[in-house]
Amino acid sequence: MKTAKEESSQVSSVTSAPQAEPAALPGADGAPVVELRGVSKTYPGGDVAAVDNMDLNIQEGEFFSILGSSGSGKTTTLRMIAGFEQPTKGNVLLDGIDATGVPPYRRDVNTVFQNYALFPHMKVEANVAYPLKMAGTPKGEIKPRVAEALERVSMTGFEKRLPHQLSGGQRQRVALARALIGRPRLLLLDEPLGALDLKLRENMLLVLKHLQREVGITFIYVTHDQGEALAMSDRLAVMNGGYVEQLASPTEIYDRPATSFVAGFIGKSNLLECSCTSGDKAQAGTMPLVLGEAPGEEKFTLSIRPETIVVGEDSRGLPNHYEAVVGDVLFLGHEREVMVDCGDQRLVVRAGQQIYSPGDPIEFGWSPDKAVIVKATGSWQQQQQSQDA
Repeated sequence: MKTAKEESSQVSSVTSAPQAEPAALPGADGAPVVELRGVSKTYPGGDVAAVDNMDLNIQEGEFFSILGSSGSGKTTTLRMIAGFEQPTKGNVLLDGIDATGVPPYRRDVNTVFQNYALFPHMKVEANVAYPLKMAGTPKGEIKPRVAEALERVSMTGFEKRLPHQLSGGQRQRVALARALIGRPRLLLLDEPLGALDLKLRENMLLVLKHLQREVGITFIYVTHDQGEALAMSDRLAVMNGGYVEQLASPTEIYDRPATSFVAGFIGKSNLLECSCTSGDKAQAGTMPLVLGEAPGEEKFTLSIRPETIVVGEDSRGLPNHYEAVVGDVLFLGHEREVMVDCGDQRLVVRAGQQIYSPGDPIEFGWSPDKAVIVKATGSWQQQQQSQDA
């Protein structure tokens, strides 16, 4: 367990600069808040780069998420932006100014960690006020700013409590208030909801989204949770093995995944290995397919989301229509997820409240424009393992 002195050192390096040090870096008008140029990071003794040749721009006021499984490079990327890690090569620019090599306390950046890092011996108001005191803010300004920060995160009335007297969600709100009280240019959030249960996470998602819109500060949010990233972000980068597989809006990433990894990692998808037979016609094993467009390659991968597949009589007349046999059924409460065996292919479909049992016949189909051709980046088994991590 860290001592109070050690925790004080950690938090002061995140929240504010010592008075004797120069102010944070100035900005360049019109530049992205964050820009990574050819950034790579290889840790000592490692043969594989944790982050490999990354180019990335994040604009002012964005809620930007970096999504990936364990080992994808997302936290390393965040730590390089914060200044806790230095790139092996490449440059990190903040507001158009090269910040490579600049220590964390000279960057106008605050970080909220999963473990909150609150001082256990300090009451809520003292925890929140700490960055202002370290920055030499006049005493008369501190109390009203603490009150404002706590009001923003709905923690008014908890000023006199110690951290151990708060719930996990309340401690996270206090950590957010402390990070925001210095009005940083950029707030980094490193899996901040990972220690909370499902209900608290859902509540904190709404708090974060509302807070970011209210204060207008650029948020960079690192998570392995696809639902969080889709719900919160203006844009998100999906990382895999140190690379960005796709950078786009949540809607585009879900509806038009660029790679088979993205299709399998974000939600669920049926990935079919296909061969073009002629024009917009193809074959996935024994299944004939009609495509929305000519694939341009003889071999390709097709992604079809389960919810875009029509089940039952309504599928008749669709260009892609099949008769199959039910393999397995999962009851999810609001709907049933059905695994169907069609020739030598197994697909997942959503059957709503229709009741099926293993061995039942089933009809299904989809419109050609609902299927997306994606770049193959690893096997389906590897994607499933990453999704479960």
